[in-house]
Amino acid sequence: REFVAEDMEQERDLQAVVLTCLYLSYSYMGNEISYPLKPFLVEDSKDKFWDRCLLIINLLSGKMLRINS
Repeated sequence: REFVAEDMEQERDLQAVVLTCLYLSYSYMGNEISYPLKPFLVEDSKDKFWDRCLLIINLLSGKMLRINS
């Protein structure tokens, strides 16, 4: 919720953010993620996905770790 921009106009952009957050939540909950990456990708570029992952981790990692503890 904190990462979703208020001015987000494209449904696909929102879907990309939600799926990235879902992927990260799965990976924070366990030692390894056994899900394939492909269902979480809605863009042609994996680099965009990984850049978004790093951005979310850098901004919200502390809060995510508190949820997991």
